Amino acid sequence: MKLRSAMIVMPLLLFLAPLTANAREETANFEITGGNTYELKEVPKIDFGSQTKDSGPGTVNNLAETNLKVFSNTGKAWKVTVSEEGFQSEGRKLIGAKLGFYSNQVNSFEAIGEAYGNEVSLGGTGVNIEVMNGETGAVGTFLLPFTNDQIKLEFPDTTPAGTYTNKLTWNMTEE
Repeated sequence: MKLRSAMIVMPLLLFLAPLTANAREETANFEITGGNTYELKEVPKIDFGSQTKDSGPGTVNNLAETNLKVFSNTGKAWKVTVSEEGFQSEGRKLIGAKLGFYSNQVNSFEAIGEAYGNEVSLGGTGVNIEVMNGETGAVGTFLLPFTNDQIKLEFPDTTPAGTYTNKLTWNMTEE
């Protein structure tokens, strides 16, 4: 019996020995240069069209669906802010108007990490207000969509007739 046991063990040792002796490790390398970017790809297009004002304050929706779209591949935390000068007509500033962005559902495309949207209301103060942000490690394309009723303009009952414009400034920065 001992002879049989030795014969069974020896072939196993011979079979294992060549695999260990011939094993090698190599490292696969590659380098990507440049290309670490972050950018605003698209900002919301806003048009409330022509409105007929009755007595009392008014609220109107944006005419179309639109998006805030960003791209980042740096791996750093980032944020998107918006500021406004306020609605004006013929040099008169419209006091009491509020422009609101009411969506916080961010969609991602070929992305890693999390990004968040914030519902905000602007009142013509010129202050930067955070609309969207990505945490450290958030890379890829992120989209904050707005249906037409998620961008609203509220204006007071004292609003005179006129054509009003408002300059919005969108900024994307890394933190």
